[in-house]
Amino acid sequence: MGKQYPSVYFLLLLYNFVHFRVAAGTTGKSPGTFFRTLHTVVTLSHPVYGDRGLGHKSVEVLKPDDIETNYPFEFLRDDRFNLAKRKAHFLKAYPCSGMEIVSLFLESSQLFYSDKVGIMDGDVHWVTCGRGVARQLYHGLSGKGRVVQLGIRLPTEDDDAEPRVQQIKKVEVATRYVRCTEFYMSVCVEVKIYAGRSGGDISRTVTHGSMTMLDFLFQPGGTVDQELLPELKGFLYVINGSVQVLQENNAHLALVAKGQVGSILTLEEDPQLEGNGRNVPKRKQTRFSGMGTGLITNTTLRLRGGNGGGRAILYVGLPKKRIFDFSETDI
Repeated sequence: MGKQYPSVYFLLLLYNFVHFRVAAGTTGKSPGTFFRTLHTVVTLSHPVYGDRGLGHKSVEVLKPDDIETNYPFEFLRDDRFNLAKRKAHFLKAYPCSGMEIVSLFLESSQLFYSDKVGIMDGDVHWVTCGRGVARQLYHGLSGKGRVVQLGIRLPTEDDDAEPRVQQIKKVEVATRYVRCTEFYMSVCVEVKIYAGRSGGDISRTVTHGSMTMLDFLFQPGGTVDQELLPELKGFLYVINGSVQVLQENNAHLALVAKGQVGSILTLEEDPQLEGNGRNVPKRKQTRFSGMGTGLITNTTLRLRGGNGGGRAILYVGLPKKRIFDFSETDI
């Protein structure tokens, strides 16, 4: 009887298993990985009329008064516009120094600047004020659309940074595609990487202070693991649908729906570390790798799209003060 060879179908399955294992997030966690959750989930108020008249409504997602709590994030506004087309709308110029202003345009295929340059859903304008520039917000903007605008306080050492404007088109943004399973070729999660990294993909945007900004588009049930440095904090803002936060065993930790924002604490601030089944004092758990075994060296935020899918923006950055104190030798 002749020698039996593996079928072509079997070889194809084996190839898919190996090739897409990383993309599907099935490589398992590294030693010392901790799965993050949300500290709070806040339901936002309904949009109110903004300073642009009847054609402008706004939601204050993060308030400037809470800068001490939210640092480095100074404010976040979700603006909705319906302005007379081709009519220039100007906001008085104001000084901007020591910070960055990041504008993400959503549902914006009908928005235009005064120079008739169209803005598409997913485009970003990233303005670094640095040592100070006078700027006009939404200069000459007209049409209908939505803009999520974030204010980031620069680290002290970057206060005098050179002013810079980065106009980022959606089609040029680094993108991570997460397959549904090893064997199913469809994409269940698409991640637009405006700053930082996701998986093996890295943004080309120039930023300060280890800033990460990711736009997640989930199909129903689509799941993705996002690695975060232990010392980063931030928030998850859901634009549409809903997103679950899961534990390592996929147990439910938190749910964020449209119109809600969830906060993410640094490991040093996170109360869930206490008594986490590791029998290690809270402060010891947050040491960097290379300083002992069995300690947290990576953290992961596991997200899953709700029954109807979802879209969410993740912002994380470095807090105001150094978290880790290496003066003690208790490891």
